[in-house]
Amino acid sequence: MTPTLLRIYVGYAATVLLSVGVATVSGAYWVAGLPVLLWVAVQSVLDFRALFWLLLIMIPLGTEVNLPGGIGTDLPTEPIAVGLTGLLIVHLVRYWPQYDRRTFLHPIALLLYLHVVWILVASVFGRFH
Repeated sequence: MTPTLLRIYVGYAATVLLSVGVATVSGAYWVAGLPVLLWVAVQSVLDFRALFWLLLIMIPLGTEVNLPGGIGTDLPTEPIAVGLTGLLIVHLVRYWPQYDRRTFLHPIALLLYLHVVWILVASVFGRFH
């Protein structure tokens, strides 16, 4: 292990220990999750392929959580999927000339676009009971 990698490893380990200590002492247990958020932020900038593997691993572990107002969401899969969608949009804007435009006109892609349009139409004209 190079000295730079060792320094990064020790710094991250210190961050994890500090956040767990602060969470334990203060009772704000969400602070213990900040190192994970830090890893996700750094990973999304460096190479976000690992986040797709994270999503794939989390899908069977996700659970439905009912929020106030009658809204339900699957945690942690839906926030990861929304974040990856945002990263895709940023990546498309940044690297658009490098994309093969024929990929977006593939028949399966066209069916997915149609499906998203149908979801939007159903959401706009649907009624809540």
